[in-house]
Amino acid sequence: MIILQDEMNLSEEKKAPLRRRSKEYKEKMLLGFTTAVTMPPIGLKKLKDHKMEQPEDYIFDLSAPNPSLDRLTQIIRSLRVALTSNPLTWVHAFGPTGLERILSILDSYNKNDTEHNRIQKECLRCLQKFMNNTVGFKQVLNQDRALSIIAECLNPAKKGVMLEAVKILAPLCLVPEGHSKVLEAITITAEKSQRQRFLQIVEGISKGYEGSGYGSLTLGCLQLINAIISKAHDLEYRMHLRNEFLRTGLDKMLQAQAMESPVPSPHFINCAYMVSQTQSQLHSANRLENDSTQDLMIQLEYFKSDKDEDYYELVHKFDNVFIDIQELDDCYDIIKNLVKNTPSENHFLSIMQHLMFIRDDVDIRPAYFKLIDGCVSQIVLHKDGVDPDFRQFLVDTDLLLETITGK
Repeated sequence: MIILQDEMNLSEEKKAPLRRRSKEYKEKMLLGFTTAVTMPPIGLKKLKDHKMEQPEDYIFDLSAPNPSLDRLTQIIRSLRVALTSNPLTWVHAFGPTGLERILSILDSYNKNDTEHNRIQKECLRCLQKFMNNTVGFKQVLNQDRALSIIAECLNPAKKGVMLEAVKILAPLCLVPEGHSKVLEAITITAEKSQRQRFLQIVEGISKGYEGSGYGSLTLGCLQLINAIISKAHDLEYRMHLRNEFLRTGLDKMLQAQAMESPVPSPHFINCAYMVSQTQSQLHSANRLENDSTQDLMIQLEYFKSDKDEDYYELVHKFDNVFIDIQELDDCYDIIKNLVKNTPSENHFLSIMQHLMFIRDDVDIRPAYFKLIDGCVSQIVLHKDGVDPDFRQFLVDTDLLLETITGK
């Protein structure tokens, strides 16, 4: 019975009621399970006269040279059904080899055209089913290139594909090691395309907008943003990530929804106004739209409350001086006041003087500041808030230089 429970991928909470069942009930369950295991998957048992029942069958077909796009899409769709309906031993047998095949196919069709949207979505849905257990989840998380390939699917021009990718990345942010690996994958993908790290996610919010309501992609992108920010290890890192999202365009996008409302404070996004406007706009909408809007409101409120909490913590850190951290003058004034008449003042002045020497070239100047920004981020942001050993501290300049090469 223990093996049966494991095969059914049940949590401890769901295993408890089964243990209390009668012996006769357990015997019936075992008989039914044994019958189900020996039968081919329900649904797509055959694919064009070729029967596929075992994991090896799917791996073999996925490895076939030069299959047609339709044929490959059918195989992957059948695989998704098999991953859903078979016991865990079947999924485990499909394992790393099968995972590698799905990723290779997904990677080969990661293009900007819409012709391959369907096969991309099916690959991502297969990955979701494969990850619906502890072993599969860990295999995807620990696979060297899995998250980078998935992150490349964050393309707002392909809303359906991007939504499936977001469904994978957002939950991964919530587990140990997942947060840093998802961020690394998103960073690598953005650097390859020479764009801002979070630009695709922010654009996904506006691209997901559907008529008078918000589409699933808008909601999914907000969930991913909240997952990325909320799981950062300390205040400084959370604010660093949130500010990067806001600078990338999230701030303007959210404020545009509330521009007709009197804003009580520049530090907060007026989500209450957004909620009221959305409610009035959707007054005559059906229940499905209302449910979608309700979910959106929850994500907006979560973003707002998290932002407010961090802001008040920052204010407390600076002796309750209220500032707008999105304003250049406010940030400069607070730093100037912090270092004034202290040993740090001369160093701050020296930094300002050196910044004045950056080449007066409108094209090259951003590369200088990006490099400086990257160095400062590495120096200032530390896990657990522990200061580095300044005598041995090393800045990863190779990575920073790669991001600005050729600019």
